[in-house]
Amino acid sequence: MRSLRGSRDHPPIPLGPRGEMLSRRGWEILQAVIQCHLEEGLPVGSHSLARVSSEHLSSATIRSVMAELEEMGLLSQPHASAGRVPTDGAYRLHVDSLLSSPKRRLPPNAEEGINRALAGTHGAIPSVMEEASRLLSAFSGNVGVVLAPDISRVVFEKIDFVRLEGRRLLAVIVDPAGVVTHRLIEAREEIAQAELDRMAGLLADEFSGLTLPEARARLIGLMAEDKTRYDQLLAQALSIGEKVLEGLPVAEPSGVFLDGASNILGQPDFASTLQMRELFQAFEEKGRLVEILSRCLEQEGVMVRIGSENEDPRLRHCAVLAAPYGVPGRVLGTVAIIGPTRMQYAKAIPLLETLSRALGLIIGQQDSAP
Repeated sequence: MRSLRGSRDHPPIPLGPRGEMLSRRGWEILQAVIQCHLEEGLPVGSHSLARVSSEHLSSATIRSVMAELEEMGLLSQPHASAGRVPTDGAYRLHVDSLLSSPKRRLPPNAEEGINRALAGTHGAIPSVMEEASRLLSAFSGNVGVVLAPDISRVVFEKIDFVRLEGRRLLAVIVDPAGVVTHRLIEAREEIAQAELDRMAGLLADEFSGLTLPEARARLIGLMAEDKTRYDQLLAQALSIGEKVLEGLPVAEPSGVFLDGASNILGQPDFASTLQMRELFQAFEEKGRLVEILSRCLEQEGVMVRIGSENEDPRLRHCAVLAAPYGVPGRVLGTVAIIGPTRMQYAKAIPLLETLSRALGLIIGQQDSAP
């Protein structure tokens, strides 16, 4: 076993769940139990730890320390003759230790692979979100979830129209944070680009600073006013604006992109049919997932809920890791991993951080076709 003294290379020894001070040896043995359990998924016995002890500790010494850790609520013994397994509290100490470490990066080749895969979507939001959830699932071996940006929260700053073939137009809405929303529409007649530019200026004057639902309400009011009867350009601009806004959601929840639910089927941690059924029910209730994961929009960095820390009883055997993504000054959505509490957190946490950064860059750089 390696020493885990507080130093430049290792974080300080944490306190126990009830504020108890762990000994250096206790923390070392707890970390070894966690690592063995993560790798093998079986209760860990003192003989197994004695064989890998760099200090050549005896099984009796290790058993004594493990008994102390069990009294502290960090280890449990499934059966009288079995070894010990980490509790949710033990995994909490493990995760907090990882989160306090500045050295959290995926291998360079993994980051490059993720960036290449996302670049292959050409910036189309649905494709980006779908690919991100697939990458989360593939790299973690668990369930990957992405909450798409809630378009109803986008603030209208400017709009541009690009004339395509015939009567087809591309409308590009940009908010103050640089978030771009595209919409393909078809006008009643062909419109010259110069006239489209003037219409865009009129709409920007009327709707700048409003959210899209507010802009829609403002548009309805303007169309009922008398001035549209004698201002033909404004009337035409509002008609085009109506086509742009009518296909955008007003109060629907963010889209949920989920991938890798089948990974759960191969996890020994979910051997119970009841646990499996409850978990899949939770996945099917997209509104509930949105509610759970949206909470991480209110904080920075990775949020981790382990087992009993989850409010939804169907997730009490799971770990839920989530991180916000967005552009400077604005949080737009969430990336998440859901799996057993016996999860490779040291890999999952930097994976979320990498996807969060990558999505923010892609969304902030959109400037052309959807």
